[in-house]
Amino acid sequence: MFIVSIFIYSMASFGIGCAIPLFSEQFFLPEEEKELRSFYIIAFWLNNFSFLIGATFSLVILRDLARFNDSYISLPFLICVFSDSIYLAIILKFKKKFLFRNIEHKIVERQVHLTFHAIQSMCKIKRLPDERRRGTLDYAIDIYQRSDIKIAKRMCYLVPLILSFVTYWTTRAQIHTIWVMQASCLKGEYYFYYIPPQDIVLLNTIFNLILIPIVYLFLIPLRRIWNAYLKWIGVGFLFMLISSCFSLLLQEAVDKQGTPIPYRVAQIRFYNSLPIPISIQCDWTGKFTLDAYETKAFFYLKVNNEQKRVYIKTDKYSNWTDYIQAVRGTSISYIVKRNKTVRVKGNDPVREHFRMRPVVFFLCGDELCSDNIIKLNSIKNLWNRTKKSPREDER
Repeated sequence: MFIVSIFIYSMASFGIGCAIPLFSEQFFLPEEEKELRSFYIIAFWLNNFSFLIGATFSLVILRDLARFNDSYISLPFLICVFSDSIYLAIILKFKKKFLFRNIEHKIVERQVHLTFHAIQSMCKIKRLPDERRRGTLDYAIDIYQRSDIKIAKRMCYLVPLILSFVTYWTTRAQIHTIWVMQASCLKGEYYFYYIPPQDIVLLNTIFNLILIPIVYLFLIPLRRIWNAYLKWIGVGFLFMLISSCFSLLLQEAVDKQGTPIPYRVAQIRFYNSLPIPISIQCDWTGKFTLDAYETKAFFYLKVNNEQKRVYIKTDKYSNWTDYIQAVRGTSISYIVKRNKTVRVKGNDPVREHFRMRPVVFFLCGDELCSDNIIKLNSIKNLWNRTKKSPREDER
């Protein structure tokens, strides 16, 4: 079911990802112009292929992507740069195909001036003198030709399409995080091959590489379907909805098994696309800190006058703790400071220097969840496995 969900989401990429540039194509090129359409399809395929090659190369070099050090935290960004560089090289190679045949230079500047003049003229007169009342841009007929107004109207049709990008990319960023969270709770062996949870997104890229030739060879020749650009976008959102339903059913099955996963914290998903935390809210005791590299950690929740304090410690360094001011129902942003830690040896604190990753913590009811911001799409769960306060251990 998990793989089927990713496959259906890949099908949604063609409804939204392919139709958006092709939808704008009809405003820029004559109907008989087909080279740019072929270019979009080929470039989309090469973009996915280059990303897969870059990720595979990183996998061969590092052997295990799950064992990133601080020196490799920028690797996902390097893969994106590698992918975008190939895309840019293709655009420069075939830049002549991007020449707009029927639109003059400075189209945006003229579009703004035409719209402003039309609104100004509309405020002066209530209707056109010799014709029936039309749209706002028709009031610029005294300066611009009808062909210019017609092109400007076509450009206005792109505005709601561009606004839809926000919904699409927000949903896309969240569903990638959901895949990683679910993959961490599922068996990662598929036909004797183990897929780490953080690499599960590569399945989406592989499915894109498979589907692009199929769409290009069989669906594009169906002219009646391919020219309905808005219908393609609608079908894309429909496939995305189906994929989300599969993910929801899978999540229900995971929850019934009692696998701990902080699915109730929606804020945790938005931080995954950020290189740094949005805000930092922490209260340092002066001699306690946390090792962010520990795979297991314990915390003790203490309520004092309706104010929660979360004491954190790790298995390896039981005397390294800190507490966070926490309030139920809200997310707490907290960062582990780099190269500035304090280790307690007896009664004398000793300052040590080492590199640590920024971490954001979230209080999920009575459970503490953390998210590593620098390493995209990685989730750690810190569960309450002890009821002893770290300060009680010091006594």
